[in-house]
Amino acid sequence: TGRHKKISYATSIGADHFEGTEDDKYVISYLLSRFDQISVREIEAVRVCEDTFDFHPAQVLDPVFLPDDKMFNNMADSVEKNIAGEFIFAYILDLNIDKRKLINQVAEKFRLPVWCAYDIEHPEMSRHYLQLKEADIKKPEDWLWYIKNSRYVITDSYHGGCFSIIFHKKFICIANALRGKGRFQELLGKLGLDRHLITDLESNSIKRVISLIDDFNYSKADKILKREKERSLHWLKTSLAMP
Repeated sequence: TGRHKKISYATSIGADHFEGTEDDKYVISYLLSRFDQISVREIEAVRVCEDTFDFHPAQVLDPVFLPDDKMFNNMADSVEKNIAGEFIFAYILDLNIDKRKLINQVAEKFRLPVWCAYDIEHPEMSRHYLQLKEADIKKPEDWLWYIKNSRYVITDSYHGGCFSIIFHKKFICIANALRGKGRFQELLGKLGLDRHLITDLESNSIKRVISLIDDFNYSKADKILKREKERSLHWLKTSLAMP
């Protein structure tokens, strides 16, 4: 059989530096050399590739932004939930007391119930500390339904933020250092939505981000996303077309 083409699209390394050994570097360099085309998601990954592996990858959008938005809307609309009235959707991957405080303050300010998708790695601990209504999520369509139909989203998940943007939600995104703070700052900064990102959970920062939660204008973000989507799709199609 012929040689199969190898293309890496929007790889994320989750760190701003190479964390391996010299032996790891040698092995990874060889494995990377077997790819025909490589692209990464964050600028920090570009720097790591340049500084550690001596090549320059393309930087592209996360793949969730590439499909037509209708696809995700149709997925969300395929689900029915027996929830009446407005609500807040909290999608928290790494719980701490300050995140609970932020959720409670938003709920108290707007007098809205909170439905929470609990951390799947430590659900019992999350249930114990948050004590919120648990979202009924058994498949991706359920998760999308809660984001699309919520009044506000509070999340420390990068993709929780991505889909909040796709559905044009009013949200607060908590930069999660455990999962790569830079990816949050880069995406929201590029789209002009970084004032809805909270990088520390001090009292004044919480008050500031809550005060801005209703102040969203997606017109600039949509234009930037459209341009970046076209550029990213062009890279992908060109890479696939190469012999």
